[in-house]
Amino acid sequence: MLRGAPKLRALLKVLSRQVLVNDEKAVVWVTFPGQQVVTVHTLRLVGIDAWALHAGMTFEERRQLVNEFQTQPGRKMVLVPCWAVGSYGWNWQVAHNIHLLDPAPSDPIEDQSIHRCRRIKQKWYVIVVRYYLAQSFNDYHTSHNIKKALPGVMASLNDRLMSGSSDGDQGDIALGKWCVYEDKLTPMEAVPLAQLPFVRVLDAASFVEAVINETYGERLIVEQAVDLTWMDAFGDA
Repeated sequence: MLRGAPKLRALLKVLSRQVLVNDEKAVVWVTFPGQQVVTVHTLRLVGIDAWALHAGMTFEERRQLVNEFQTQPGRKMVLVPCWAVGSYGWNWQVAHNIHLLDPAPSDPIEDQSIHRCRRIKQKWYVIVVRYYLAQSFNDYHTSHNIKKALPGVMASLNDRLMSGSSDGDQGDIALGKWCVYEDKLTPMEAVPLAQLPFVRVLDAASFVEAVINETYGERLIVEQAVDLTWMDAFGDA
């Protein structure tokens, strides 16, 4: 059944540990309603109590489902919402495992979805697992999101990087010398003298790549290193 669904197989490996072994709850975000149907029924086949939060439900039905998810700690549920269904205002801090089966339509939507669980009274580190499939629509989607982030990247190149003249001319771009120091984009003059031998000056392409990574591409979601080597113990689904 899952021979052609590598992301779903990977999801089953992680959820089997989190839900069936650790007795934890989880949230799985998908793109299309059809994915919700397939994901929910696949999880139920392996004994996981999964429910879809979909657009066909009334507000009262959604409120009741979320209330059951939030107020029944002994019931190890998995909630499967869709990106197209608004999640603003929901409190899901009873769960700290978030699975993004597909990339979000945009960076703000992903942030909003993650913060349904990362809220006040959350007692655990929120773990976010993203699933990507090489040479697929995911590659195009991720590339498209990075392109949408480029205006913000250009805005971050502020007046400290410009050598405009006082008479209003635009002037030449003077990037100066920059490096990546302690995982941050840093001017060379701000690096301690003793550390200079261990950093390198970025060329133009590397500089733009580093700005994109800081602005969009490599945000730190999990504040604590998480060992996922236990996934291998479950073998291929």
